[in-house]
Amino acid sequence: FQYIVTIDSDMLFCKSLERFLPFNQTNGPEWDYAFTVYDREHEVPWGSNEEVAKTKNGHVRLNAGVQLFKNSGTLVPFLTHYLETIQYVLRWGHA
Repeated sequence: FQYIVTIDSDMLFCKSLERFLPFNQTNGPEWDYAFTVYDREHEVPWGSNEEVAKTKNGHVRLNAGVQLFKNSGTLVPFLTHYLETIQYVLRWGHA
């Protein structure tokens, strides 16, 4: 396989993701890992950009409801570190 895509079960697609996918690129994408975030241009039916783009403390909200992984030499080490980080957060009550 060349790519892995994970999608939250509650995802709502309001616009096409086609511009992020490598179908028409000769050398493939310039990324190994891509994920969704909320930004100033993010539009959702349940709130304004200002309401959803940042937390109440002003941090950019990382949603990661859609994650795209390229099957490259960095995939397994990245996923291993990702899993270890999640386990740490859950173990120490930072979630």
